[in-house]
Amino acid sequence: MSIPRLVFVLVSLSYYIAESTEYKRVCYYTNWSQYRLGNGKFLPSDIDPFLCTHIIYAFGKLNGNLVQKLEYNDYELYSQLNDLKRQNPSLKTLLALGGWTAGSVVYSQMVSTQDSRAEFISSAIQYLRKYNFDGLDIDWEYPANRGGQPQDKVNFGLLVKEIKEAFDAESQTSGLVCLLLTAAVAAGKYTVDTAYDIPKMAQYMDFINIMSYDLHGSWQSTTGHNSPLFPKSDEYGDQRYLNIDYVAKYWNSSGVPKEKLIIGLATYGRTFTLSGSQTGIGAAASGPGIKGQYTREAGVMSYYEICALQESGKGQTVYDSEQMVPYYTDGSLWVGFDDEVSLAIKIEWLVSEGYGGAMVWALPLDDFRQTCSKSNRKFPLLNTIKDGLIIAENGGTLTTPALPTGMFTAVPTTSGPTKQGGSSSTTQGGSGSTTQGGTSSGFQCSDKISGLYADPEDCSKFYNCEGGVAFHMNCPTNLLYNSNRKYCDYPSNVVCIIQTDTSTEAISTFPPTSSSVSPIVTSSFLYIDDFV
Repeated sequence: MSIPRLVFVLVSLSYYIAESTEYKRVCYYTNWSQYRLGNGKFLPSDIDPFLCTHIIYAFGKLNGNLVQKLEYNDYELYSQLNDLKRQNPSLKTLLALGGWTAGSVVYSQMVSTQDSRAEFISSAIQYLRKYNFDGLDIDWEYPANRGGQPQDKVNFGLLVKEIKEAFDAESQTSGLVCLLLTAAVAAGKYTVDTAYDIPKMAQYMDFINIMSYDLHGSWQSTTGHNSPLFPKSDEYGDQRYLNIDYVAKYWNSSGVPKEKLIIGLATYGRTFTLSGSQTGIGAAASGPGIKGQYTREAGVMSYYEICALQESGKGQTVYDSEQMVPYYTDGSLWVGFDDEVSLAIKIEWLVSEGYGGAMVWALPLDDFRQTCSKSNRKFPLLNTIKDGLIIAENGGTLTTPALPTGMFTAVPTTSGPTKQGGSSSTTQGGSGSTTQGGTSSGFQCSDKISGLYADPEDCSKFYNCEGGVAFHMNCPTNLLYNSNRKYCDYPSNVVCIIQTDTSTEAISTFPPTSSSVSPIVTSSFLYIDDFV
C-alpha cells in the first residue's frame, strides 16, 4: 500500500517563531550496525549528509582514563563518517563515549580524582583532533547508578566544567574551532535527580540530548509505548512522569534553558508478548516480542522491520489519541513505535514549546533503503523531522498531516465505539494542528485540565488540550466526536451539539443505513539506545 508523502504545510501564523531560530537535528550512528545482514547492514556511506546538523558516532570506549576505539575498524569508519563533511561543510560530527553496555564503574573511577579527570580530558582532546571530530558526547549511563558511587553526581559536574575549560583553552592555543561538549542524559526522574549536577551541565555544555525513549519496554509486565508524547488520563503517580512532555519540562524546570535541550526521538519500536485478551496500552504482557529479521534482538524492532509487519496483512495498527503515538498488534505480538505522523506531531509540539531541536536514535533504524511501500523516500522518519524543523526555522507554522486511511484511534478508557447491536470496532484517527492558548473559534485550553474536548462548532472535530496548548484534531470521514466516550464514533452513537452566537442546537443522528459508509475494519494492512 502506498500513501502520499507526508509533508508539513505552511499556513498563516498562529504563533510566532523567530526567523533566526536554528534547530539542531542530532543523529546517532551506531558502529555495530555494520554487522547486520542483508538490507540491515548500515555504513557511514549510507548516510544522507544533509539529513542532520550533527552526527554522533556511537561508541568509543574508556580504557582506564584513556579514550580508545571499540570496534576493530573504527578508524576506517571514523574517516568515512567525517568524509561526509566534504559534501556538507556545515555538518558537525561528535564521538560518543559510554552507552548502556559500557556500564558505570569505569566512568565513576575516572571522575573520582582531579588527576584522573585531567588525564581523560587530555586524551579526549588528542583523540578528537586526530580523527577529525568536532566534539565529545558523554553517554555515561548513569552517574551514581548501576555500580557508580553517590559522589559521581558532584564529580561529573566537575568533569563537565573542566572539559569545557580545557576545550576553550585548547581552541585558543591551536587556533581551531572550539570542540563541542554534549551529553546523552536519562529521562527517568529518579535517575535525573541522583545522577546530574544540572546547573553545571546547563552552564558548561553546548547542548543536552534527552533520551526520551525507552520509557516503557518488555522489562515491564504490561504494554507501554516506547516514547509517548503525553500521559494517558488513567495513569497516576510515577507513571505520569514517563512521557516526553513531562521529561522535557522537568529538565527545563531543573535549570537547563529550553534552547539547550534536544528532544530524543526513536526510529525503532519496543515489542511485547501479550499474555491475555486485551491488546491496548496497559495490556498484560509476559515478556519481549519476537526478534526482528535484521536487528535480531528480542523486544526491539527497527522502523523498517515494523513496516514489514504492517504490510504483511496480518495485524492492525492503532493510534492512541491521548499519547499521540501508534502501536501495532498481531495475535500475541504488540509493538509500540513512531511513524511519520506521530513524529510530525512531536516536532509540532517541540517547536511550540521552544526546545532546541531533535535527537534521533538512530540512523540505521529508519527505512534507509526505502524498502517499505509506504516510504516515498529514504529515511522517511528523519526527513519528516528535518522538514518540520526547517519550516519552523523559516518562520512558518506547522500542521500535521492527516492520518492515512485505516489508522485507528484508540479509546482512552474503553475498547472502542460500538455499532448498534453491541459489536465493537476501533475507529480511525484524524489530522491536527496546534494552537497556543485559545483558537480562532474562541475555544480555550488555558483554563482546562489536559484531556480531550469537543469542538463546540463542529462535531467532526475535537481538541486535545495539553499544558494549555490546543491540538485541533479532525475525525475521519463519516465519524463524529463522541464527547461522552471521548473518541471519534459512529454517528448513530453521537448527539451532535452545535453552539452558535445565539443558540445551542442539538442534532440527533440516526443509525447508518445499509448504504452508509462505516469505519474501515479489515484484517489486512490497517496503516497505522544502544539496545539496537
